[in-house]
Amino acid sequence: MVVANVDNVELDVDKTYSKLFKIFNSKSNRALSIAMGLPPTTVQSAVNRHSFPWEGMIKACIKRGVSLDELFEIPIKDSKRTAQNEKATVVVEQKGFNTDDMLKANDIVDRVLDQVLRPRALPAERELLVIKKLRPILLRAVFDHCFNEVLVKSIAEGALALA
Repeated sequence: MVVANVDNVELDVDKTYSKLFKIFNSKSNRALSIAMGLPPTTVQSAVNRHSFPWEGMIKACIKRGVSLDELFEIPIKDSKRTAQNEKATVVVEQKGFNTDDMLKANDIVDRVLDQVLRPRALPAERELLVIKKLRPILLRAVFDHCFNEVLVKSIAEGALALA
């Protein structure tokens, strides 16, 4: 079992790839790349690194309606947080978003930006430009993914990798 560690959450790489092969009806890394709309070598190089092609994989799963929670089988340890997430989803469906939701989303985006930009030590001008371009994308991601900070961070890392 090969394990990837993302923010102290262990992901079983082999098991996740097995699920991806089934979901995308693929028998090889090349076929999986193509099915997900990625360059043919992308999955192979990610497998060699015991990692995932995060942004492409997330976009492909969202496009196919694949639940990322089920794909990664991440256990939720804090039942209070789960109840809050369920409550947030119900609020979105019934009332729309309110000021508290926007403040919470902004806090998540601030934390994510700090986590992904601090290690890069960009010049101040460049960092401000990146924040200006990335903030709206991440705010939308927060709402699209029901305030799931791990997914928002993955999207931010993917966007920075492409930049």
